[in-house]
Amino acid sequence: MDAADPRPGPAAPDWAHFAAALKGDAVCPGDPDYPLAIQLQIAEYDAVAPACVAYCADEDDVRTALAFAAAHDLPLRLRSGGHSFAGWSTTPGLVLDLSRIAHVTTDDRTVHLGPGAQSVDVLAELWRHGLVVAAGMCPTVAAGGFISGGGNGPLSRKYGLACDALVSARVVLADGRAVRCSAEEHPDLFWALRGGGGGNFGAIVDYEVTPHRVSRMVLFNLVWSGESAVDVLSAWQEWVRSAPDELSTSVSLVLGDAAPGAPVTVVLIGTLLGPVAEARALLDRLVSQAGTKPINEVVLDESYYDCMLWLYGGGQTRTVEECHRVGSRPGAVLPRQQFQRERNRLFGRPLDRAEITALVEEFDADREAGQTRFVNLTALGGAINRVAPDATAYAHRDTLFLIGHALLLPEAEPGADRAARAQAWVDRGFALLDPWSSGRSYVNFPDPHLTEWTQAYWGANHPRLLRVKRHYDPGGFFHLPQGIENRPATSPSAHAR
Repeated sequence: MDAADPRPGPAAPDWAHFAAALKGDAVCPGDPDYPLAIQLQIAEYDAVAPACVAYCADEDDVRTALAFAAAHDLPLRLRSGGHSFAGWSTTPGLVLDLSRIAHVTTDDRTVHLGPGAQSVDVLAELWRHGLVVAAGMCPTVAAGGFISGGGNGPLSRKYGLACDALVSARVVLADGRAVRCSAEEHPDLFWALRGGGGGNFGAIVDYEVTPHRVSRMVLFNLVWSGESAVDVLSAWQEWVRSAPDELSTSVSLVLGDAAPGAPVTVVLIGTLLGPVAEARALLDRLVSQAGTKPINEVVLDESYYDCMLWLYGGGQTRTVEECHRVGSRPGAVLPRQQFQRERNRLFGRPLDRAEITALVEEFDADREAGQTRFVNLTALGGAINRVAPDATAYAHRDTLFLIGHALLLPEAEPGADRAARAQAWVDRGFALLDPWSSGRSYVNFPDPHLTEWTQAYWGANHPRLLRVKRHYDPGGFFHLPQGIENRPATSPSAHAR
């Protein structure tokens, strides 16, 4: 407000009054639960220190929290699983936490998911009904952000992205109205929620999705030494392009510790919705094409449920209770990342051998002890690409691969120089890949250093998304640093982490 404006500003928030108005809980600084309440999946963002975390019990709580934030001009962020790589599910203002709206119900035709329903809990509940729904590779990712941004996982090449299975959604808008959107009701909003990214249009309190019946799955995990990296990555790209839709796979360069002399490994992981004999034949073909044998191999022919628990347990079978973030509930054992930098690009063609060689060399450069490094190549295609690019807000329907660099540090607050070196390594990898890519990136893996994110995330669909945004949130109440309503920054530093 201008200094000469005589109108009074918003009153100071009465957090006690706000807490009394909720069925859920409001947690503020000084409360004993505050250190846990502010946690995201990545620990470095604990430093943000929200004024309040509101655990909403239901739709009415969501409406109350939105009205309170608007009345007091508070920065607001939505949080379901808290997995935003950029830390955009927290704020110094009010965090509207949807983790308790976590219902999982079905009539055997469709499934209703709350935004806070975590993948491992959805798996366990639906397995009792003989059903599965699209999910990713992380057990604690919740439906809230996963579906809205696209949602890729082991079922996607066969059945499509998670957003492609969306039947309807119930959304609380900035003005407090709750609307059900579907192909027939508010179809423009329904279109936007399928790939437009979480947190842009409103607080989604229910997702209705189409399930599938999948009883068994083959899971495989092969490891090669780093000397085989160029051969394996080159062969993998061609192998997966000719593979059936039932195959889901990714391959990674891995340095558990980038200390000089530490070995690089090449790790292939994937699943097949088919018989184990077919999986073994496919893997034999890959090994033959690569011309090099793995140093370790795991092939599991199990129920879909057991295979997913193996994935969720990080390569070992854990219980559902264990497959949660430590401290979040009794029995949970999965750790948080402390510090993470990640950048990605999408590709409509394979990299040639010279490009793969350059990628491997760049991965190994400028080693530093304590860094954990990954370059991950994920296969897309299949059913994902048999949807028109303008049929949903997810525009990347000609994409074959997602390739991303990631770097982790064991401390949440590294020194400025160490953090800068981590970012620089990821930036160099991104700069290497960028000219070979489609110039697009995956909105579920946000990259604060993109300068042209509207095109990167949404391509030709951005103008329509902007019209939807202005219709359903004309005041821009739901705001993200790389939101649909914002103009791209002129320099990477404008949206640095």
